[in-house]
Amino acid sequence: MRPEIGQLRQAIEQKTRELAGDRERLARIERECHHVWDNPNGVYAPIHHPGYRYEGDPPGTMGVDWRPGGYVEARTEEKWKRTCTSCGKVEETSKPVEKVVRVGGDFGGNRSRY
Repeated sequence: MRPEIGQLRQAIEQKTRELAGDRERLARIERECHHVWDNPNGVYAPIHHPGYRYEGDPPGTMGVDWRPGGYVEARTEEKWKRTCTSCGKVEETSKPVEKVVRVGGDFGGNRSRY
């Protein structure tokens, strides 16, 4: 084996160990941080996937695995993200908070006694 190959392998192993150590230190700092979020409810940052058309199998190639062409509808993934101003940790979620709004009492529908 050529000497430069051995040196490259050693350098990669050393940098991999350094990277693992840096990730552990960053995780410890993030765990110990008393997070101060820039926006506690998060910032709405949706991801839009445009629609597209795909071609089916050419005519005359009928069989059990024949596939017609079609269209995939556009869709938007709801995402919210927030960033800690102290340590820079970024959290993302796709779970919206459902708000319950109370508008009055339920008196059994539109029934009237008279």
